[in-house]
Amino acid sequence: MLSVFKPRVTSAALIATDQNMGMSLAKMLSHDGISLDVPVTFDKFQNLGPRGISSYDILFIDMSSMSDARDVVGSLMDMRLEYRSLPVVLISSDFGSDDFGTSRRSVCDVSLRDPFYTPSIEIACRQAVLNNLKWQEFMSVELSAQAA
Repeated sequence: MLSVFKPRVTSAALIATDQNMGMSLAKMLSHDGISLDVPVTFDKFQNLGPRGISSYDILFIDMSSMSDARDVVGSLMDMRLEYRSLPVVLISSDFGSDDFGTSRRSVCDVSLRDPFYTPSIEIACRQAVLNNLKWQEFMSVELSAQAA
């Protein structure tokens, strides 16, 4: 259960065009007291502005529903630099397996293979928060080195 992280992860956003994914993810997250909003497109999410984006504790993105994943990845990398404390979980049926490590840290904190199940979502939420903290530390060191 996510009860350890409940004070930290209480609201999530999902960028996806597949309504079934939104309903499925919302149901899984609700068991742990996490509410899910679905802004639908990456552009709509970005248009929420700093206050709106910062109101979420975690962001899920269904990469399979993106028409041009390359454009989204570039924009996502820029957004991650601006909103470093927002953990990001990518979801795609193209992924070979779940990746709870940091191999894609410039783009996301965790990646999940679709279809996914409640245990994977629970692990993803916990690990995304932990990986995001490591990524923030890494970025602080990188930016300090560049400034020197």
